[in-house]
Amino acid sequence: MTTQKTFEFNVDTDIPVLLVDSMASFLREDGMMLVRLGVSMPEGIQEQVRLMIPSKALHHMLDAMCQQTQHYPAKAVKENATIKKPSKS
Repeated sequence: MTTQKTFEFNVDTDIPVLLVDSMASFLREDGMMLVRLGVSMPEGIQEQVRLMIPSKALHHMLDAMCQQTQHYPAKAVKENATIKKPSKS
């Protein structure tokens, strides 16, 4: 039997909520991931936030997101790929 740790977030209402629709990630040699989140603007992608996340923690976060959205990618995206919002056709 496994037990799952749960953590309660302390909410800081002064932190703004940001809209993001693009992401770029880069794996460092020390096991950390640099994750850059941005929003598409007419002038190009405007960076909103940069995060440094241990790759193991990011893996757990992505697993949780996949479970919540019921989206399980069949094929891995190539390393250091930039993920952009799908174009409207």
